Amino acid sequence: MNQSIKHNERIITAQAPVARRLGWTPVEISVMMACQSGVIFAGMVIAMVLSFKNVPNQPMIIFGFVSFFLGGTSAYLLWVGEATYWEFAGPAYLFFFSYPFIGPAVRSMFTKAIHDKPELAGSHGIMQSLIQQAMNIGGLVSPIFVASFVLRNPEDVDAGSNKKELSALSLYVPVLSAIVIAGLIYQSLFVEKAPSGEEKDAATSETSKLLSRSKAKKNVPRSSQIEISEAFSRASEVTRRQSVECNGTTNPFDTKYEKELRDRLWKDKMEWDEISKEMDNDVEK
Repeated sequence: MNQSIKHNERIITAQAPVARRLGWTPVEISVMMACQSGVIFAGMVIAMVLSFKNVPNQPMIIFGFVSFFLGGTSAYLLWVGEATYWEFAGPAYLFFFSYPFIGPAVRSMFTKAIHDKPELAGSHGIMQSLIQQAMNIGGLVSPIFVASFVLRNPEDVDAGSNKKELSALSLYVPVLSAIVIAGLIYQSLFVEKAPSGEEKDAATSETSKLLSRSKAKKNVPRSSQIEISEAFSRASEVTRRQSVECNGTTNPFDTKYEKELRDRLWKDKMEWDEISKEMDNDVEK
């Protein structure tokens, strides 16, 4: 999914060359790109508010990819020689507005998935690095793909009756978006999920999640020290932030689930510290 996000986003690689073909000046192009920063910020604020109002991750991701679908289709159909300002800039604004609904929600689902699997304890940092590397691969491949196969040759555009600036291969954006939407709907309808808030009991150990506090001994934390250490490591935090980078800007937005998870892990860390102090005192005695 992450590579699909980056591939869809990088259709914007074609924006500046097409703008020049449509007669835009460098100043006009720069103004439009500056406006895109405001559009991203507006999307971040709205997505953050919705997350803290308990809107689930899946609807937010679906909204984002529906917008990608519409934006990609519009760019293919409307980026022609007679395009008005909004016919050209509108699809790009739609891409940038939609991304904040997708990136943090995808990372949140990924984070929840790896924390729900005790067998991944000790590998959380590696998993966060993998999601960031998946974004990097998409970021490296898609500009080359767009420049080589999506942008049409100016001579071909001028010589033929088809005045579209993008080739039919640009429809990879709505196609990939539709695949992701179908997969999310399938997951929601047919993939079995445990009831919200339910946790499976696990054996108490250093490398697995411990029993819930309601069933555990007093002051025994729920998360292992390895899990806590990885979650708060600098390397894990860097890769986690980079996994939602958009157009060179790192999205600082954490979902409600991510914030609650980090608060819980911090409380667990404090309890582990208390347990360690008690054990040290017992040894000294």
